[in-house]
Amino acid sequence: DVVETIKSKLQELPLPMQKMVIAMSYIPNALDASILKKIMHGEEFCMEEEGEVTTLLQEASNEGMIIYSVENQTYNIAHDRIRQASREFMAIEERDDLLIRISQVLSTVRQTSQSEWCLYVAVDNLNSIPPEKTDQGDLAKLNFQASKLAQKRGAATRENELLRRGQKCLERSEIHWKEYEFTLHIYNAAIVSEYSLGVCILVT
Repeated sequence: DVVETIKSKLQELPLPMQKMVIAMSYIPNALDASILKKIMHGEEFCMEEEGEVTTLLQEASNEGMIIYSVENQTYNIAHDRIRQASREFMAIEERDDLLIRISQVLSTVRQTSQSEWCLYVAVDNLNSIPPEKTDQGDLAKLNFQASKLAQKRGAATRENELLRRGQKCLERSEIHWKEYEFTLHIYNAAIVSEYSLGVCILVT
């Protein structure tokens, strides 16, 4: 089995490299080293110096776990099977903490750049975590922001999915109807989205 073989290989890698490959497996887009340095820096990743990430990237590339684009100067997981194996390698509790870390970094990057994909990936990762581990009010707002990007791109189905997610988060949060204008905006947007897709569902 290919996935099990890759897991065995992951097991043999140094711990910092393991964690880096696993982190990259939850980011479908190609990354430049600066973003990875922000994600990996800290004791939880066994990293004391940001410069260590550059060395790890080269070593992981030599191991065939990631690929480097000379043209774009970005890194990505080398194969979907490696992505699958990496995601299955980590315990769920550790995975949730990692996804929160990744999402925090990507949300910050999004605020200082035009990288729309950062917001999409951050939201998708946070949506996959049990609700009790995230601030549902903040997540409702992130889903709403992402839905606006989807709307601008004409991705109606994606917009609707994000609005539905946002509504669920909002209903579980402490700000439901306390922040009246936001609650009204997301409900109205969901209604318009449903009708644009020809879905006659009562939104409450």
